[in-house]
Formats: sequence, C-alpha cells, structure tokens
Amino acid sequence: NASRVLSNAVKFTPRGGRVEVVVQRAASSLEISVADTDKGPRDCGGDVPAAALTAYALAEDRRNMLNAGYSIHLPKPIEPAELVAVVATLSRFRQRSEL
Repeated sequence: NASRVLSNAVKFTPRGGRVEVVVQRAASSLEISVADTDKGPRDCGGDVPAAALTAYALAEDRRNMLNAGYSIHLPKPIEPAELVAVVATLSRFRQRSEL
C-alpha cells in the first residue's frame, strides 16, 4: 500500500537523500509514485537474485523494479506453479554466482 511504500522510502533513504512523491489523477482514481535515493542491491556491490511480486502491472512499474535491482518483476495474481519456477530459477542463479 502507498503508506508502506512511503514509510520505507523515508526509513531507508540515507541522511541527505531525497524522497519524491508524485500524485496524478488516472481516470477515476489517483496514482501515487514514490522514488528515493536509497541504494538498491546493484548500488551496494552485488547482483542479488530477487523477484518483485507486486500488484503494479504497468510497463513503467516493471522498469522501476528492474532498475531498483530486482532480477524479475511479477505482477499479481500469479499462479503458484509459476512462482515456484521463478524461485527455482533465481536459486540456480544464486548458486552460479557463488562459484
């Protein structure tokens, strides 16, 4: 939910960093975007295999997740078998990167 995303952005953005919140009208609802200067996994020196499982399914949402360092973006709902396959693939990636 939006309040959790904003709370995490504020909590994990380093002192002197920036949190940007944009609210736009989208048809009959509001769209809230939160961006921050927190370092993601790639910025911290590694490629941690991770899946972003979210309710956000737009192409921009996918780009944001991949740019944040996630290996894959999975919009909900997702079939359990697909989720198991993704986790298995990510675990194989992790094992190769540890060699």
